[in-house]
Amino acid sequence: ENEMKPDTVLGGFYNKKLISVDEAKKLGYIIPDNYKEDEVPQLDLGAVDATLEFCAENNVKMRAHTLMWHQQTPSWFFKYDYNSYYNYCNAGTMDKRLEYYVKNIVAHISSSQYKDVVYAYDVVNEYFHNNDSGSKSNWTQVYGEEGKYPSYVKKAFQYANDMLNYYNLRSKVKLFYNDYNTYLVSDDIVTMIKFVNQNGKICDGVGMQSHLDVHWPDVNYIGNTIDKFKNAGFEIQITELDATINAMQSGYTLQDQANYYYSIIKMLKQKKQGGANITGVTFWGLSDQVSWRASGQPLLFSQLGVKKAAYDAVIHAMK
Repeated sequence: ENEMKPDTVLGGFYNKKLISVDEAKKLGYIIPDNYKEDEVPQLDLGAVDATLEFCAENNVKMRAHTLMWHQQTPSWFFKYDYNSYYNYCNAGTMDKRLEYYVKNIVAHISSSQYKDVVYAYDVVNEYFHNNDSGSKSNWTQVYGEEGKYPSYVKKAFQYANDMLNYYNLRSKVKLFYNDYNTYLVSDDIVTMIKFVNQNGKICDGVGMQSHLDVHWPDVNYIGNTIDKFKNAGFEIQITELDATINAMQSGYTLQDQANYYYSIIKMLKQKKQGGANITGVTFWGLSDQVSWRASGQPLLFSQLGVKKAAYDAVIHAMK
């Protein structure tokens, strides 16, 4: 869940390590053309490497989540001299930092002996919710409000696409825009991805996070959004599925949750059979015990090895 987020890779607020450009080159880092700063952040990819190795040893695939996100990204990454107490840098400087960050992570994974376990990247996460906290995100502070045509989102996809092409992996690895409550911003997402792809397809589709509750949203509401993405020609993956009970209204039971999960999975199966390019469903967590939404009991297992009614409902829906 957090192994690839920028806070982990950059060391967070307190553990940043800056190195000179010359030192970075000796270590094999990619330095963008016309990079004008004297230093770059050293990237800590130890957690990524451990995850890649684990996946390879256990014959499972890995979703690389996420290259770019406004949360869990240290503020110093956006400031002059990589100093939290300085002003925000200009867009040209940030372009080079973004290129450095994305290209080096994708290159690191693509040159790993375990590279084949990665099937997709969430290149950009939650752009359409980047100011939901009530204050401007760091990205907005640098680039300004760019609405449905964000230049830096397009650049992030371009950098990731370029590196996968360099390593001859683009045909094997998909690049996604990932967001929650996609049904509320589906038209905006379609417009943005078409903008990103206007000079060639570099974003393959949409990751629909799907942090749900038995109370909301209705399964048909989700289905209508899938139809929009299908009609736009996007690949669709359900990337962070969990469904709480009692989070929005009391009185629901684990059987209600099982029924809700059944309706979701049944709908996804029917949409896929009807031509929607749905290529993956990922649950966000192994059991309620370790879920970020633990109080709402959102997953298929109460604890590892102890399945709930929701588990059998999901299996039944797929038959």
